[in-house]
Amino acid sequence: MELPLLELEWDYKYPENTVGVYSQSAWNQTLITKMNQCYATVRKQEVYLNAIEVHPLVLKDIIEHLEYYDKDTNSIVNGRWHIEQSMGQDVDKITLYCTNMDDPYATIKILNFPPQ
Repeated sequence: MELPLLELEWDYKYPENTVGVYSQSAWNQTLITKMNQCYATVRKQEVYLNAIEVHPLVLKDIIEHLEYYDKDTNSIVNGRWHIEQSMGQDVDKITLYCTNMDDPYATIKILNFPPQ
């Protein structure tokens, strides 16, 4: 059974009404919540997402600064998300895959990135 591509959005710029509540670094942690939302939605179809593909700029500016990023294994959340970087990947998108990385199952469009 082929699943339709799940497409979500995440805004790099934190909401104006949270100024003083979030720093950019703290707001970036909410990206993991969005990734886990994709995981839970697709998991209902017995598909296990565990790899992401990102542009090197996303890796450098966002992913490497996440609290649960492990540089030694190049993964997030204790190995749940293995990270592949690709110059061919859109700079404003994260693509989520199963291990074989044959077909994407979900994308997260990053709004307002890269910052101007």
